[in-house]
Amino acid sequence: MRLSPFAAVVAACVLTLTGCGDDGSDPKSSNDATSSAGDKQGKDERPDLGPVDVCTDLDATEVGEVLGIKAKRGKISKNNSCTFADPRSPSGRSVAFNQVSVEAAGGADAVKEALDTAVENGSEELTDLGDAAVVSVAPGAVSTVSATGAILVGDSLVQVSPSPVADVPEAVLRDQVVALLELVEDAL
Repeated sequence: MRLSPFAAVVAACVLTLTGCGDDGSDPKSSNDATSSAGDKQGKDERPDLGPVDVCTDLDATEVGEVLGIKAKRGKISKNNSCTFADPRSPSGRSVAFNQVSVEAAGGADAVKEALDTAVENGSEELTDLGDAAVVSVAPGAVSTVSATGAILVGDSLVQVSPSPVADVPEAVLRDQVVALLELVEDAL
């Protein structure tokens, strides 16, 4: 499966989080012999990804209305993400939200460059949402359409990734992603 240009840029931005900001100068982030076995901070090499406000502040009913399902939020994962889905239909429509701080994403310049690159590679810039926002919709395998979006609000970068959908026009899926990004902006 190929990622859309936008998804590839955002994935690269998010995947680089594990190496961001640790130059080894912080004694708390080192795993050397001076760290005690019980020192959880010393064992956790992940950067602070920031708050997960989007997962706790989004209204499941509103998310469900956008997707046309009765949505319930799932568990918030350690990588600052959550999924809203219909628990009665595990293989049905769902949407994942992933929130990181701008600092954890490599800083303001890196985030701006990633969003600009996404636009250069075919994503649509949404100038009326957040501090910056983009949406990308592309044909997927067989009859599915894949879409994703990202929004920068203050110090938070949030990626919105609905599950691929069969037989839904690209314009409808695009509008759903934009509506989800609007919910994110309102929640933050």
